[in-house]
Amino acid sequence: MIEVEIKYFGMVAERMGLDEERISTTAENVASLKQELQSRQWLLAELPIRFAVNHEMCQDSHKLKHGDEVALLPPFAGG
Repeated sequence: MIEVEIKYFGMVAERMGLDEERISTTAENVASLKQELQSRQWLLAELPIRFAVNHEMCQDSHKLKHGDEVALLPPFAGG
């Protein structure tokens, strides 16, 4: 089990009802963490969320380690 800090932004924070939290998880990668979070809040599955780990955008296959900061980013408008 590892502990990660999760930061939620925009409509993701609205759906989760908080801006950040620290959780203990058995998730090995971003994909399994995504599934875990969607099981807690099924409305997340409806959003095209991007994940960043330690301030770097990453793929679902990115391996997580203890102490990582994971940001859930909704689509952003503008340019």
